[in-house]
Amino acid sequence: MSPQIIDIPVDGFELAKNAALLLLFFISASFAFLGLCAKLYRREDHLGLLAGISATAGPMLLAWVLAILLIALPGREPAIYLAVLALIFGVGGLFGAVTCGPSLAKAIVDYAISTACRPLILAGVVAVGLVLAWIAFQQVAVAAFQPVYSNDPLEYLTAARLVAENSDLNRYPFLDGSATGGFLSPWTHPPSFITLNVLAFWLQGSADLSGAARFISTYFVAAQALALCVFVDKGRRLAGPLASAIMVATPVYFLLSMQAHIDSMRIAAFTAAAAAVWLAARRLTSGGAVIAGLTVGMAHFSHSIGFLTLGFLAPLFFITAQGGLARRAGVAAVFGLLGGALVAPFALKNMEAYGALAQDMGLVWSYPEIRFDESLAVERGIATLSDKLLYGALQPLTKPELFGFAAAALAIAALVSALRVGRRRLFQLVRDAEFRASAVFTSLALVGGFFAFLTITIAAGTDLAIKNARYVLTIQPFIALALAHLLTAPLEGQKAGNA
Repeated sequence: MSPQIIDIPVDGFELAKNAALLLLFFISASFAFLGLCAKLYRREDHLGLLAGISATAGPMLLAWVLAILLIALPGREPAIYLAVLALIFGVGGLFGAVTCGPSLAKAIVDYAISTACRPLILAGVVAVGLVLAWIAFQQVAVAAFQPVYSNDPLEYLTAARLVAENSDLNRYPFLDGSATGGFLSPWTHPPSFITLNVLAFWLQGSADLSGAARFISTYFVAAQALALCVFVDKGRRLAGPLASAIMVATPVYFLLSMQAHIDSMRIAAFTAAAAAVWLAARRLTSGGAVIAGLTVGMAHFSHSIGFLTLGFLAPLFFITAQGGLARRAGVAAVFGLLGGALVAPFALKNMEAYGALAQDMGLVWSYPEIRFDESLAVERGIATLSDKLLYGALQPLTKPELFGFAAAALAIAALVSALRVGRRRLFQLVRDAEFRASAVFTSLALVGGFFAFLTITIAAGTDLAIKNARYVLTIQPFIALALAHLLTAPLEGQKAGNA
């Protein structure tokens, strides 16, 4: 097996064709998931949000199905797996497009008409749209013409090549270098990103080149932007597109996604899960619970960091949901159990291989003589307690070269909004069930809860959650969403309390 997997094909048409095939699978999976959501939720007033959720959860579910096939039925010809996926998600996608397509088209037309009636809002949407279009052009151009050279994406591509050429996922994670030509993957991430890369390799007929696989991360940037566009409170037209622009323009996110990192996929999965749980909280039904469970399960499946998804979203659900405690507990039990069941096979495999659900430590790093944790903390500027808080937990505020100025702007906007509302009214708002059910409250609560979690991990004596800016980047969509709501409230005619 040649280690070379990063050459750029000379034939641009071939690359475009393979990327289009991969996109077709992703769109089909998205519509299949949307069709399922529409049957389960049975209301069209949140169809746009369901589409935003499905754009991520659909391809993630496709990755999950392929992973199960490669575990349960290994060693078959790639054409067999592709045929099974095409049948499941092709038929499902056609059903979703037929049942939801007309309503989606109507919703888009209605949005365009209502926006056109408000010139200032229209100007803002057009300006933000141009920014998003420019970023999209750069993402696609880089994916097409720049080779992959970052460490983590190359590791995933190599792991995917081993799986693709053997049609077998049972040896993953790869802990025996003698069977893999010296390659090791001692990580605990579920194989979501790997199976999507496998799909790309099979569609192009070879794993010799990264090829269409470079567009996977780009796709999830678009899915992330779509989810933020529709994850807004009623009547908000500009907040969603602005949140999308803030998110995709975040420097570290922009650079990671252009280098085919996993982060755009896993962050999109967390955003979709939050949106699905928010939707389930607004309407306590079994259908909403199943949608939330499937989406939370896909967030769990996205990355070992994703294992924390339910821990973040379950408390938020109980805070924001309206209804009796027993009813809320029933819905939470459904989406919690389903979300856990979908990742259980891979979690059990981690326990078998490592004796832990998740770990981020190579064997050689664990030797005390090496003092790996200490040297890493010094290298990343988080050696002291104050540094851990300032440049670890609060790095969205203190590292604008990575995170931009969104967190600082949010802190200022939130303070100004709180002063405008007044202390008494602010306490009334927090107790108000309707405000707690809003997207802006959900975003602010997630941001606050995330930074509280980071602080707790520091107090517990671990740098695991703060040692990498990519991990802290997980909360950036909700910083962007909360900021966009607060900034556009005056322009969109929203009172401060409803921002």
